[in-house]
Amino acid sequence: MRKELSIGLLTFALTLTVKQFIDIPELIMGGLLGFSIVFELLGALPEKTYLKVKKFKGSLFRQK
Repeated sequence: MRKELSIGLLTFALTLTVKQFIDIPELIMGGLLGFSIVFELLGALPEKTYLKVKKFKGSLFRQK
């Protein structure tokens, strides 16, 4: 299991658990749930596609 998938699942579980006990604004809840879904999708990608995304991300922030 990739670390992105683990982070996404952990964030999702913690967000839903905290929602049961503490009243958190919807904007924050939506942001955390969106964050967790993105990480879950990245972690669930096939290896070839995952490497393409990682290479593209690296090219965006590369110093020239």
